[in-house]
Amino acid sequence: MKIENPVWQSCPQIEKIFQALGKNIRFVGGCVRDGLIGKIPSDIDMATPVLPEHVIQILKKEGFEVIPTGVSYGTVTVLTKNKSFPCVEITTLRQDIQNDGRKPEVVYTENWQDDAFRRDFTFNALYADFDGNVYDFCDGMQDLKNHVVRFIGDPDQRIQEDYLRILRYFRFLALFENSRTDPSVLTVCQKNSDGLFKVSVDRARREMFLLIMAKNALQGLEAMQNAGILNRYFPFADLKIFKSFLKLKPDAALLNRLLALSGLSGQNVDLLQKNWHLSKAQAKKLKHIVSFDRTKKPSEYAFNDLFRLAVYFQQDLIEEICSLFEAFSPDIGWNEVIKKCRQIVIPPFCFSGADLVDRVEKKQIKSVLNDVREYWLATDGKAGKEELMAYALNKIKR
Repeated sequence: MKIENPVWQSCPQIEKIFQALGKNIRFVGGCVRDGLIGKIPSDIDMATPVLPEHVIQILKKEGFEVIPTGVSYGTVTVLTKNKSFPCVEITTLRQDIQNDGRKPEVVYTENWQDDAFRRDFTFNALYADFDGNVYDFCDGMQDLKNHVVRFIGDPDQRIQEDYLRILRYFRFLALFENSRTDPSVLTVCQKNSDGLFKVSVDRARREMFLLIMAKNALQGLEAMQNAGILNRYFPFADLKIFKSFLKLKPDAALLNRLLALSGLSGQNVDLLQKNWHLSKAQAKKLKHIVSFDRTKKPSEYAFNDLFRLAVYFQQDLIEEICSLFEAFSPDIGWNEVIKKCRQIVIPPFCFSGADLVDRVEKKQIKSVLNDVREYWLATDGKAGKEELMAYALNKIKR
């Protein structure tokens, strides 16, 4: 089997790495898997029998900046300065021993098959040379063809080596439109689910967000729910709403997908921020959405309601936000709201914090500016600079 026109061939820096290490290096994992299914990989991983210190030495001589990011596990990161693949991870072939589910002790090897057998899933243990020729030690290509997510060896043992593999299993179920779920594997995932408490938030977040953003996310999330694990991360999850939202907006952004899973309330946003370490800016965006007045039916919205919606979310987001509202409250007229909002011309808000300098204490500028903006919104954006300044000065005086 061969990958046709592998993506790494378009990167001269990667070719230079390959030439420097000669026959002692291959591409591995996701970039090979994605290449076989016609998907552009998000990153490039490579494997080599060459020891990490020698990899660093060889590539530094070639002018590369090499960072020992995971050198205790045989991994170094090479900075390529390439726009598509700015960095490449190279890991020395190894076997993992005495693994406690978090940090394995490693023994380096020169045997490619031994390295393949310590990996998680069969189609992640595929290797390829620069020309795209694939090396398969675990029947990964057959599983990829049959849309099967299969652990290498005993699933129970593989999971106990790294409990994150539970989440990776569900993430890879979302790789295909019709993944075949193994009930016995779901049982093993459920049995070991307490081990997820050992997984850091950052690692769990990466896998969960990749799952939620996958084209077939619903498939992975349903399997996760069937295993009794989804509620650990999304206590109020309603997959019917999530399915409805993605049907309306299949290209929906991550934050709105999180809301579709969690529910439209400030309390749920607080829970999302706490559980997933969302930034203040992300939490603010979410609260902006859930705080919008939905106590009225869309047909009862006055022009000012529509104007505020158009200003809050801008034209490119209105359809997605209204689709989110539609998923929670279907068939009450959100499509009509979208049409009306698209017809609204939003005048510029001709006022800024610079207009308040020397007129109010610095610590009060933000508060006064928010009041002025609220006044501008109440006038449907009709208030001009002079009127807004008069309002601000009156506010400051009071």
